[in-house]
Amino acid sequence: MENLSKEQATLAYSVYRSNPENKAKLDTILYGLLETCLVNDIFQEYVSLSDFQPIAEAEYLSVMTYPLPDEKYGFADRTKFCKALLSNIVFDFKSGRAKTQAIEAYGKDKVERLINDYGLVSRSDTVKVTLVKGQKKLDRILYAHHAYSLYEQYLISTESKKQVDFERFLAGVASSGKYEHIKLYAENFEDLLNLDFPLNNAPALRTPKRHWAMCKPVLHLVAAYYDHYLTAKNPNWVINAVKQSQHKLACEIFDWRLSENGATRHDKTKYRPIQAIFVDLSSSPFLERELI
Repeated sequence: MENLSKEQATLAYSVYRSNPENKAKLDTILYGLLETCLVNDIFQEYVSLSDFQPIAEAEYLSVMTYPLPDEKYGFADRTKFCKALLSNIVFDFKSGRAKTQAIEAYGKDKVERLINDYGLVSRSDTVKVTLVKGQKKLDRILYAHHAYSLYEQYLISTESKKQVDFERFLAGVASSGKYEHIKLYAENFEDLLNLDFPLNNAPALRTPKRHWAMCKPVLHLVAAYYDHYLTAKNPNWVINAVKQSQHKLACEIFDWRLSENGATRHDKTKYRPIQAIFVDLSSSPFLERELI
């Protein structure tokens, strides 16, 4: 068989998958892998989102923002952030129209039930503190994911045998203004990708590395959120995001299984999909429908 460059192989795969029969075969394999993982309960956590859209969106964002439990308080911050997001939706602090818009969108009975079931508060100062704290957490997750996206693109396109490791991409994003205390003395991002350029400020990278560790369980969720909300601005983004996240996770499991059976793993981040949080739709559970 002819050896293809990465660019040629990527194009060949796209052509292969464009055939409906081939796509169906691949999806069957991916579905089977994900199904096995779910049945064997290998994921770090399983989260089923509400069938009420505002709650589902708040739950998705909360899981993505607080993927790991606090050693002392567990998932208290995740729960608090979720309630703050819902309070902001219901009481609409920005416009000052109280519950008017929420009632118009979802009906009075649902809004009142939401307030009672979740103990939502109308104090904007209390909610704002929680939202600001959560937004900072989410930004750090997004920065770490951005570094990983650049790294993935690099792995797909590079033909070099001596590859740049992920840490350099993390350093590049960290030194681009997201972490002002990091000074790596590079003229630009490309300098950091030069293997001859020393990463001589390793202690300063501990913070972005910690954020990367938090990001790993939700890489698939962030990618889907980015595509369906941050980019497409789809008002019904959460359903499509959940389905895409499951497909991406299935692809990562497929790649992981290949490497376990001897295939070369180009990703050097030590990320494993069993670290992932599996998010599902209570209205349409994965095991009761097709993959995508």
